[in-house]
Amino acid sequence: MDNSDNNKSAWNEPFFKERTIGKCVSDGISLISNRFWKIIKLALPVIALAALCITAVTFVFCNAELEISVSENAVLYGLMICVLLIPIILLTAFAYRCVDVYKERLNIFSIGYKYIYNKEFGKKTLVAFIIFGIAAAGLVCISLIESSLINLFSADDAFPQQHYGISPVSLIVFTFFAILFVIFYVPLIMALNVMMINNSQIWSDFKKGYALGWKKWGRLFALDVMINVIIIVMAVFLLAPAYVISIMQHSATLSRLQGDAVDIPGYFSIITLLILFFSSVLCTIIFITKVLPHALFYANVVCEDKQDDNNNVEK
Repeated sequence: MDNSDNNKSAWNEPFFKERTIGKCVSDGISLISNRFWKIIKLALPVIALAALCITAVTFVFCNAELEISVSENAVLYGLMICVLLIPIILLTAFAYRCVDVYKERLNIFSIGYKYIYNKEFGKKTLVAFIIFGIAAAGLVCISLIESSLINLFSADDAFPQQHYGISPVSLIVFTFFAILFVIFYVPLIMALNVMMINNSQIWSDFKKGYALGWKKWGRLFALDVMINVIIIVMAVFLLAPAYVISIMQHSATLSRLQGDAVDIPGYFSIITLLILFFSSVLCTIIFITKVLPHALFYANVVCEDKQDDNNNVEK
């Protein structure tokens, strides 16, 4: 195998250059696909930990006792969110370490574990923790406000609570807050890019990145939609077995709670765990791929701003 980076690929293109949204997506995917096995080897520590966390959460959800109190349910989902934040943060930090390699024009085959998992990795992990912690806290606040509003309207005789299906009030309130979350979440993507790629003060980078995210909101939203469509298409084919077996496991749990006789072999849970773990590995790889186009979009924005400044100076 030729381990040189002399052949034409996305790794040989400069990081800071102007790209279209489509080029950001294609180059971001190329960064993984062109050096796939080397990157996967470097990512093994975070992939293994992330896959274990995702598998544990998914399996607990499949086997969760459905007849639990509201407080127990809140604690369960809170723990799930905390467990899932760990792999998301670590995978994000690893993805931006790959961006560092690309930005410095280094040979990816000369990079080892000590280079990836150093102080810079710790710094990027801290940055990811801050940004995703803010996003998670905002999501929890929105959920609490949403629940309070639904309960308020449901207590009114004009908006009777429906015990079956989704009530109109719940649908309206959920849609409103979902749109609100998306509007304020999109600039956070750019804030994450600035904080991860720049080497200045974290808080100043956050404010700069968030303001830049509002400035480029439309194209950033279009880029995120394009990436998510690609991911959804990939997930439909790659994660279908895990979806089917998780539904089977969840249905079996529900049937047992209802007192039905369920004849499922004892090794079925082991098979479920193995399939969920394999699917979780695929999820982690997809997540790493999702981060890279956003970083390239930020590089594009930096070049555009420099070009605008040069044009203003010439005038």
